[in-house]
Amino acid sequence: MVDVVGFGFRPTDEELVGYYLHNKILGNDWLVQELINEVNISNFDPWNLRFQSKVKSRDLVWYFFSRRGSNGDRQNRKTSSGFWKITGDPVEVKDQWGTWCGVKGKIGYKRVLVFRRGKSSSSQSTKSDWVMHEYHYTLLPQDQRTHVICRLEYKGQDMNILSANPTEPLPTFFPNVTNSAASNSVVNQSVQGNSASFNTFSDYDSANQGQWFSEEFNLHQPVVSYDDDDDDDTQRIWDYGI
Repeated sequence: MVDVVGFGFRPTDEELVGYYLHNKILGNDWLVQELINEVNISNFDPWNLRFQSKVKSRDLVWYFFSRRGSNGDRQNRKTSSGFWKITGDPVEVKDQWGTWCGVKGKIGYKRVLVFRRGKSSSSQSTKSDWVMHEYHYTLLPQDQRTHVICRLEYKGQDMNILSANPTEPLPTFFPNVTNSAASNSVVNQSVQGNSASFNTFSDYDSANQGQWFSEEFNLHQPVVSYDDDDDDDTQRIWDYGI
């Protein structure tokens, strides 16, 4: 697809939860793996995490899958330079028409986190300009909600941050999302090599002109809603057709 001014990967909250996260959790990786990479968020500081995105962004926004810990909202969010701190209350994500999951109403929620430099146990930690929205899917029981989607955004004004060299080790890029050999792998900064890397964000941006996806997907894969408050002991059958 030709790189058109104004065109970009800008999914809504309900699309992130109802299509991308929904399919990731159900194991339909082939529908989502070419656009959103899976990483371990705690392995990267945010200024390096952005380089792991499969889709370049002129909006200073990047998307990632991350495996959900067994502790839910209390999962590990520490990095080598700081930690992600939850702010505010969860915000419901709703599908008004049941377009994505076949269920009208709430399909998940998101939490807002701010990256703070320093140790979480220290009162001297400082707030940064990096923000993350963490999306959760709620149409399955807790033990089946294997992943979350993280939407990383830089809200500061210092463009030097975006052009400066990342800290060692240098991250690996995915310049052609249709030919990535690492489509099914989880990126780990601690063991990753330096092949196909770029020194600056502008180098990466200029080297990836026109690399957009063109596949057509079947977006309708309904499932039966799971009600956490349902006291019926009858076993539910999950009907998610491809």
